[in-house]
Amino acid sequence: MSRSDDLTPWPTVFLILGSIGLFILLMMYAPEWFAPLLLLGGLTYTARKWRRGNREGAKQVLFSLAVWMYLLRDSWALLFGWGK
Repeated sequence: MSRSDDLTPWPTVFLILGSIGLFILLMMYAPEWFAPLLLLGGLTYTARKWRRGNREGAKQVLFSLAVWMYLLRDSWALLFGWGK
């Protein structure tokens, strides 16, 4: 039996479904924490790309993160109580 016979797609499927489920729960019950957690994760990912020498990839992640932070400005407003 080869190694490829042992590999099934189920762990990947469960990881994707779990991530989608966590995203939905976070947006339903704690939308004010979504943007800060996304920012933290994005900056961590950018730093890892930068340290490994992928400068262009790090710049692309930062640009994408800036766009997401703009789109999620309501999440920041909820977190800090802006606009009340």
